[in-house]
Amino acid sequence: MIKKILILERDIWRLVFHHINLVLIFFMSLTFYLSTIPGIVYEDSLLNTLYLWVPPNVQNTGHIIVYGILSILWCFYLSRKNLKLTQTIRIAFFITTVFGVFNEFAQFYIPGRNAVISDAILNMIGVGLGLWLFQKRFIHSLKELKMTIDK
Repeated sequence: MIKKILILERDIWRLVFHHINLVLIFFMSLTFYLSTIPGIVYEDSLLNTLYLWVPPNVQNTGHIIVYGILSILWCFYLSRKNLKLTQTIRIAFFITTVFGVFNEFAQFYIPGRNAVISDAILNMIGVGLGLWLFQKRFIHSLKELKMTIDK
């Protein structure tokens, strides 16, 4: 049973890695879309209900999780370009951080939203944690994944 689960996990990662550009575009688009929803919405809408239901500290944790995942996706994408690990980490950090700052800046112009420096800092913390996780957890899996895809 455990062997089947491990094989399934490997196959899922292989699929994600093979289509990483589409996964990256989808994830960035979804992140931008969700961050540009106006803060003033109709009171009876599902979005307003979810927004009020989720406490602010959980929403702040979401910044860390989303940007951590985004930085890992960028690392996977850039690793296909045969860059050195340090180059991959630096480029992923730059792109993901700029995207996070841009997202916060864009919220300044959205009705009912505001650009908050603490959110940009939480985004950067997520980027840092994602890059650390990529180095510690995924770098070995990535080498195995590349070998199986190249076959």
